[in-house]
Amino acid sequence: KLRAAIREIGVPFYNENSTNQIFIILEDDKIKDLSKEFALCYIERVDVTHSVMRICTSWATTEENVDRLIEALR
Repeated sequence: KLRAAIREIGVPFYNENSTNQIFIILEDDKIKDLSKEFALCYIERVDVTHSVMRICTSWATTEENVDRLIEALR
């Protein structure tokens, strides 16, 4: 659900994979906003204003949390 929503929103993926880890490229300002509510893992800088962030889910990740992140990414 999260991966499909990220595609729909148009957030670029750093790489394609099929694990519970999703690597996306976000603007630094968006990262700052998201980090107020979500734990994201910095991976590397892409350019002057964008970075790769890792989102990791587990069986304990609730549907509500996924929906909140999707809304925050919009």
